[in-house]
Amino acid sequence: MKRSIGMVLCMCLGQLGLAQSSPPLSKGNFFLSAGGSWKAEEYRVKSKLRWSLDPQVGYFVIDKVSIGLIGNIGFSEFDYSETNEITGITKTNLKEGGWWGLGPAVRGHLGSEKFALFAQLSALFGSLEQNSENNFTENNDTYLREKGSYQMVSFSPGFAWNFIPKLGVEALAHFYWASAYVRSGNVSQDGQVDELNAQQYSATGGGWSVNLVYFFGLGGSRADRTNP
Repeated sequence: MKRSIGMVLCMCLGQLGLAQSSPPLSKGNFFLSAGGSWKAEEYRVKSKLRWSLDPQVGYFVIDKVSIGLIGNIGFSEFDYSETNEITGITKTNLKEGGWWGLGPAVRGHLGSEKFALFAQLSALFGSLEQNSENNFTENNDTYLREKGSYQMVSFSPGFAWNFIPKLGVEALAHFYWASAYVRSGNVSQDGQVDELNAQQYSATGGGWSVNLVYFFGLGGSRADRTNP
């Protein structure tokens, strides 16, 4: 029984090894990448938290050129609380929000299979929501909900280092333009939302990230497919 299990495991590992034996940036291969960010700040009367994840899958339609899907999911929180020593009144403000999106991406590499420069163009289409609670208005609690959709176009040049055939790491700079359509409203005690007028927002910006990349293929190497 143990020998049979061992043989099955060896066969599975062997198939994984054959699944991508061609160079990582070759036509017919896939890649999965994942990156993210985390930022937490603490002050005397307030705190901030923000994190995001950026998964991506791509397929090389020709050597060193891929198309695929990119996603983004994130969360942010702002918490403020301060007590007036004279009046004894504590003012609070809590904001919690999240966003999630998905869209196409195309990427081209220039260089060797191990070290390469690349440029990526992508677009994201998603949703966002934020809930706010404060007692700034005559010390009465006020609840506000904001929901909407967003679109973002991003250009990302970067550098890739594929240190083994199946694994690599990449560093990217990001330059983006984003637009959001947001509808807000006050939330009553029974959960009903009195919607206010919708607003359009736009922004430009940039940043950078470091991603881990995994390469794989389906149906054997390119040499196996071209030489049966």
